[in-house]
Amino acid sequence: MNEDQNSNQRYYDAGLAILRATPVVSVADFEREIERRVQPPASDYQPLEGKRRKKWENMADWVKSYLTRRGLISYANVGGVRYIVFAEPCGTFDGVGYLIPLCTARKLLTQMAEVAGIHIESH
Repeated sequence: MNEDQNSNQRYYDAGLAILRATPVVSVADFEREIERRVQPPASDYQPLEGKRRKKWENMADWVKSYLTRRGLISYANVGGVRYIVFAEPCGTFDGVGYLIPLCTARKLLTQMAEVAGIHIESH
């Protein structure tokens, strides 16, 4: 694996670990947590050539984009805050899409309700 692929993998692994632990997270919190976990080298804090964005910010965006393209995350706006919603599939259903376990669905619903300030009782 070359240096760029290794860097991509570190960011991707960190992003996936964050979302597995907290499947509903604000975009800002997700990006801060990626930075904290990856601890980018000093060179990743330099602006990209001709841009004001830093390399680590670009890599965090790449992780979000990659997970979106794979159908693993979507976004929700609640009270003016943008959240990432992650659901790791356990399989697929032909022509319909991904399947997620019931416990994952319950966890997502509970966390989304908390974000929205709604209390849900499950039985």
